Amino acid sequence: MASKSTVSESDLKELKDIINSRFDEVDKRLTSIEKEQIEIKSEIKGQLGIIDARLKQLESSSQKIPDLAEKVEERTRAILRRKGTRSYRELKNWRQIGLALFGVLIGGIITYLIKNPNP
Repeated sequence: MASKSTVSESDLKELKDIINSRFDEVDKRLTSIEKEQIEIKSEIKGQLGIIDARLKQLESSSQKIPDLAEKVEERTRAILRRKGTRSYRELKNWRQIGLALFGVLIGGIITYLIKNPNP
């Protein structure tokens, strides 16, 4: 005996409407996720721009250090020639200490800027 199942047109239409409504919900959720993703990408791009600008500033500052050290050395030699109170070797040691402290200061500033993006 074969049993016949009767499915009416209204049942099929109701099932189709349910499936379509679920697809619409999924589509809305997907659209909102895509919008959030676009917002996140734009925020990241903005932050990358800020980071790039800071890196360029630090790069230009770090390139000036050798020139500044050379100027300090020239002025120190000029002072030594005028006064002649200390020998160049004594002053060279102090210069090394000063440059080391200056390097520590610059390293600290760079570390602070990297760890604190919004000072």
